[in-house]
Amino acid sequence: MKNEQTDIHWQWLSEQIQFIRTYSGIEKALTIDSELIRDVHIDSLEMLELIAAIEQYTEQPIHDAVWMKWHNLLDIVEYLLSVK
Repeated sequence: MKNEQTDIHWQWLSEQIQFIRTYSGIEKALTIDSELIRDVHIDSLEMLELIAAIEQYTEQPIHDAVWMKWHNLLDIVEYLLSVK
């Protein structure tokens, strides 16, 4: 799965998560397999911020049925690979 596009999207996603988590005080290292709730500790407001950032990044709206299937960061990277 490793390729240049994956690395680009993973870097962008990591930066967005770090930015969103700035105020949470959580500084746990992320991996592409990190789970959104258990490992990243993303709450509903942070998820909305992340979705808005992804929509801006991809210049496409994300339907609820799509993002509700995301369980880990790999799911998001795979989505980015499929649309960008």
